Amino acid sequence: MEAVNEQLRRELENITGKSLLPESGSRLFREQLGNYLNHLIVHDQHKLIFILYRVDLSEQRIKKLLLEHPDNAGLVMADLIIERQLQKIISRRQFRQERNDIPDEDRW
Repeated sequence: MEAVNEQLRRELENITGKSLLPESGSRLFREQLGNYLNHLIVHDQHKLIFILYRVDLSEQRIKKLLLEHPDNAGLVMADLIIERQLQKIISRRQFRQERNDIPDEDRW
């Protein structure tokens, strides 16, 4: 799980362009990402939209959750981003494992 957390941290730093704390599985990591997203809501909405687009979040899901939890938009989006990135990491790992089952002579 630690390797997944480290990969998550690296990917989010790459996407946001911001250095995040190494404890990506901790509440502090989530809060730091949420605070950064709140900052973008106020100061740089174009970058926020770019990040949300790059992570490939469902606009309908974002809107729904923001209506349900209007108190802290940054944390709502941080949870969605972390969840989505974890899905991607797990999917990539499963695909790699499946690819290892192919005999060498059948690989491209």
